[in-house]
Amino acid sequence: MKFNALLLLSLLPISGFTHAADIPVLGDGKAEIHQICGKSIDVQIRRLNDDSLVIGLINNKTNKRDLFKSQEPVSAEMKYAKFVPVHFDNLSKNFVEEEKPEIEIVWGSAINDKKEADYTLALGPEIYDCGLLQKWPHEEANILYGETK
Repeated sequence: MKFNALLLLSLLPISGFTHAADIPVLGDGKAEIHQICGKSIDVQIRRLNDDSLVIGLINNKTNKRDLFKSQEPVSAEMKYAKFVPVHFDNLSKNFVEEEKPEIEIVWGSAINDKKEADYTLALGPEIYDCGLLQKWPHEEANILYGETK
């Protein structure tokens, strides 16, 4: 019994490393925040210099992250905005809108009765409630001064 407990305790630090996730890149920069919508829709979010947002969603058919850009600047409260499919052009260093008018995505927040932000994601006619926004950790200090793995 003691051996099993020691074995379990010795595996805990290892399992922490296996769950560490790389911050997804959206275009030419990393996602800044993320959240889960519905049961498992992983939404990655990055604010651009013009206050528009880029979100990344995993495509169920290709298992790759597709990018969508808000059509207009988004407020600091991240109120609802419509997003269009884009890809990042490495040559011009810009997001280029794709010709996919059949894809309708709306994401953002509204203030509820408790004066809290409720986030939702609309993918066409389907609407998903979203969890809390979470910042990705800033790893620069650990990269510069932490222990090597």
